[in-house]
Amino acid sequence: MGFRSTFITEHLVDYGFKWPKWFTKKWANSVNIPEKGLILSSKFEAKTYGIWMDLETDLQRIVKQAKLDELVLVYLHECGGITRLEISPDKVRFSEPTGWKETKQVEHDYCYGCSDLKERKE
Repeated sequence: MGFRSTFITEHLVDYGFKWPKWFTKKWANSVNIPEKGLILSSKFEAKTYGIWMDLETDLQRIVKQAKLDELVLVYLHECGGITRLEISPDKVRFSEPTGWKETKQVEHDYCYGCSDLKERKE
């Protein structure tokens, strides 16, 4: 029992990037890792507080080592919820949508930063 999720990265393909051996060795059994490129996805549903618990820490290490600006990972939860994870060299930020609307079909066929977490000015 427990709350299960899957994930995929939002990042575009970067064929010049190669995952470090320590990362592929640690995550090969549970994550689809291309030989080259930044696109990752889970191989199965799992609990974020279980198997995926230190994934963001390892991905932040990758972001720092590869000198990336950020890597975005999206969790899809068994209940239909979504969590977006922005990983930059200096911070890890989680965000979730605040509302839903009914549509006739998939209407979100483009994205220009619509789900980016904006800094709140107080």
